[in-house]
Formats: sequence, C-alpha cells, structure tokens
Amino acid sequence: MKKLLYSLIFLIFLSTSSNLKSMLFETPTENGIIFKTIYGRYEITEPLLVELINHQAIRRLKAMPQGGPSHFVVPFIIYRAETRNSYTRFDHSINCMILVRKKLRNRNDFTEKEKLELQAAALLHDVSHGMLSHVIDLVMLQEEENPVIEKAYQDKILDRFLVEHGIVDILNKYNINLDMVIPTPSNVNYNFIKRRSGILCIDSIEYTLSECFLTGILKKGLIKSIVNNLNYNKENNLWYFTDAHLAEKFGSASINLVNLNSGSLWNVILYNLFALIIKKLIEENVLTESDISYEKTDIQFWVDLNREYRDRFPYINHIMNFADKMKRREKTFTKNPQERMIINIIKAKFRATDPCIKIGDEYLNFSEISGPFKSKFERKKECITNGRKISFVDKDHPLANMEIISGC
Repeated sequence: MKKLLYSLIFLIFLSTSSNLKSMLFETPTENGIIFKTIYGRYEITEPLLVELINHQAIRRLKAMPQGGPSHFVVPFIIYRAETRNSYTRFDHSINCMILVRKKLRNRNDFTEKEKLELQAAALLHDVSHGMLSHVIDLVMLQEEENPVIEKAYQDKILDRFLVEHGIVDILNKYNINLDMVIPTPSNVNYNFIKRRSGILCIDSIEYTLSECFLTGILKKGLIKSIVNNLNYNKENNLWYFTDAHLAEKFGSASINLVNLNSGSLWNVILYNLFALIIKKLIEENVLTESDISYEKTDIQFWVDLNREYRDRFPYINHIMNFADKMKRREKTFTKNPQERMIINIIKAKFRATDPCIKIGDEYLNFSEISGPFKSKFERKKECITNGRKISFVDKDHPLANMEIISGC
C-alpha cells in the first residue's frame, strides 16, 4: 500500500511537471506564436520557425531545466522563490532566437535569408542537449578529455541529431542548408550564436541575463538597457558594448552568477554525484547512450530515479542520500580543510565574461580599461580554474576518494 501511494505521488509529480512553469508566456495565433519574454513581446510567423518550434525535439526541452539536477535538489540557491518560475532549455532556446531577431531587425549587412538562418541556428543550438544539463559531459566524454576544456557533448552530436530527428528535412523544405545552422568552418556567422566560454555570443548573453533576472542579480530595466547597448561587428565576429557602465554591470553579473551557480562548490559536487548515478545505470544496461542523449527528459529520469532505481540499486540509493542531505541544506563538505585531513580539489569551468567594449576605433576587453574589474575577474578565474580545497564530512561520501573533482 505504501509503495502504491509512493508511486501515485510521483505520477502526479510527472503529470504536473512534464511542462515546467516557463518564464515565457506563449500564445498560439492563427498565423504563428506570440512569446512574451524579458526582452519584449514578439510574434513568430515565419513558417520555418513555427514548424521548428512545434517540433517534438524542441518541445522536449520544456521538460529539461537549464540547471539540470539543481532544479530538483537546490532550487532555493538558484532562483528567488517569488519568481515561481523555472528556466528550461526551451525558454533559453526561444530567448536566443528572439535576441537574434531583435538585434538583426534593422541590420542591412545581413540578408533576409541570413537573418532567418541565424534565428533557426539560435533556436536549434541546444536541441541535442542530453539529460540533466551538462552532467552528460562528465559521463560521455572520454577519460583523456578534460570536461572543463572540451566542448560540450551536445555540440559534438548536434548535426547527427538534426538528421536523425528529421529536423534537416524541415530545413531542406525551406531551402536552408544544414551547414548554415551548425558550427562548421564555412559558417562564420555561427560565431554570432556561440563561442567558447568568456567571449560574448547570443548563447552566453542570453543565459547570463535570464539567470541573473531569476536570481535577482539584474533587474528587468537594466537587462533592457544592456541588450539595447549590445552591438555586433560582422567583419570581426565580435559582440561589444559602447557604454562602459553597462559593460561593467554585465561582466560583474556574470561573475556573481559563477559564484552562485556554475562555479560553486555545491554545483560541482552535485553534478558529479549524478554522473556516478548515470554511469552506474549504463553499466547495469538500464540506460543507453540514446536514453541520456535524447530519449529521456530530466522529468522522466527524476521520476524513474525515485520510483524505481533507488529501490533496485543500493549504490544509487547511497548516492541519493547525499543529494537528499544537500536538499535539506545539511553540511556535506568543509571548505579550506586542514592539511591533515583528506583533501579534494574541486575545479570548474569558468563561465564569467570579460566583455568587449568599443572605444573610438578600438575593441578592448573591459578588463583593459578597468583595474578594479580586471582584479575581480582574474582573481575569480584563478580561484575557479586552479581549484579549491574541500574535505567531505562523511568518509563514505561517494566522491570522498576523488582527488580532483572537475566541473563542466
């Protein structure tokens, strides 16, 4: 009876959470879709974009929280309770498309076809994202690869994903070449959408602004000013600011976001715990590469994890007990331990941005014109990338024997 009740609770959770409460407001119209976002209200009517937005592969992203396991375990750290919103990969993808639309609207150096291609590229850049955000990077990258440096797994499989899921057929229908919506040597325009960490691009601009809004780091009015001030130099493939105050606000916000989320100790620990769970399920032939790459959503996995996998595998239950402690805000590790204790070094990917700013005819990093910002940026980068010492409170912690724990 107890097990039946437990299953019922999780079925209710699944039915109410399969589409997480979005930070977007979406309204279908006769000719398309209206989206109300933090960047404004936009109606999408282009047949290509409407068809892509309604594709099941894009819709799947509604059940994929941007923060992965953080959404289920430590949401109190990330988003203000009063927002009562989730930030999903769907939200991020739509917002990226809308930012492209907004910034290219009055540009004459892009053709109408290029504008459409870039909106499609922005919409599709995360469509191949696997379960639990970047946890999959810790699972799927080869041991000799460094998840802190190597590009994300979903980027490696993007072109294959678009073919296997029929998205390439939609692109062909509207005379859009696949190479124009994925990163290839011939597609220099893709730099507009995505660059390596630390360089301004639509991807990093959008997730920084959205997450800073939901965490309360930036207000909506300031976000509007930042977006309006951002420009793109097509010849040099550079996003840049012209207002030093806004460049500083964006750069500092990205550092604050690293402190709160991607570079935090709890985030790296949490991602590695769930990587161990997924690896175990692959070893047991319960999950396949296709499951974690695109067949399962985060919501489906979370329900299965708590309804089935914890009972079947004691090792997974052991790992989840430590995730539960984090959820209850219990102390699981100690920072800056004494040398006599067992020491783990935590390293993470540094996702903060040193914004480009145009002064006269020169394009400079903001750190080149601001000593205080340079000091803050370099100090945080050194701290995150060189690693920080911790020790686990419980010697039976699943990560206790890992000397270096890498983030992603």
